[in-house]
Amino acid sequence: MAYERTMRDEPDVFERKRAASLFAAVVAFDAVPEYVFHDLGVWSREQDLRAELARGQPALGELHEIANALKHCRRGRINKANRFEVSESKMHAVDVAPADLQVGVDVGDGGVVRVTASFGAPIADRIHACLGECWRFWVAASQAPDECERHILSTCGRA
Repeated sequence: MAYERTMRDEPDVFERKRAASLFAAVVAFDAVPEYVFHDLGVWSREQDLRAELARGQPALGELHEIANALKHCRRGRINKANRFEVSESKMHAVDVAPADLQVGVDVGDGGVVRVTASFGAPIADRIHACLGECWRFWVAASQAPDECERHILSTCGRA
């Protein structure tokens, strides 16, 4: 009975808000190359810009994969038989879902049972590191507006 009351009275609001904020940050940062693509007009396809940026700054490519995994449950293509084929080479939502579950049970005085549970996402640390690398890259690019284009082009091997 104590366990049910504790779970009802103490929902995991902080973790849900943190996960939502992390999702928003990843998706927002992943949109920056799209703005660069339209602003600079150097590339004929956005995918070409993203590929060149990822070669020069791997965190940008990794962030793009993470963003797509978070936005899509399963990633793949419709085949010639009009059936969905899952791409095994791409990250999926399940790859970034919480994967570490720890449960503790304690029976105290009077038979009161206390159950604790914590969830962890091992990839969350990598996502935070990736966001930091991307942040530093885009801040460096924006420090001198007249040098921004050169910074991006040199990262892509075009300057």
